Amino acid sequence: MNQAARILVVDDTAVSRLMLRGILEDKYDVSEAESGEECLAIIDVSIPDLVLLDVDMPGMSGFEVCVALRREIVTAHLPIIFVSGLDTVEERLTGYEAGADEYITKPAEPEELHLSLIHI
Repeated sequence: MNQAARILVVDDTAVSRLMLRGILEDKYDVSEAESGEECLAIIDVSIPDLVLLDVDMPGMSGFEVCVALRREIVTAHLPIIFVSGLDTVEERLTGYEAGADEYITKPAEPEELHLSLIHI
């Protein structure tokens, strides 16, 4: 039996984390972090297969977390998808410049999220 891919959902809003968990938990092993700092601490112990990352969080922004992960050899190629309510072209470009593999706007549609996961 194959082990389910491990996805870390990082969002400061509990409802957003719950929504993403609900979409994904049937097929994936989902864990959660409520801040950028907690995300980095979790990844320092165990690297997931994918990170779903909010942009607008207190403390470290998702952009800052993504840049920090890209700087480290062990996480430089870790798939990162931003899932954010920020949806301007500039914000999307900033996400890709920070190193994101994909950028999805909230609320995430289950079909769009699953399609993005297939391409990563």
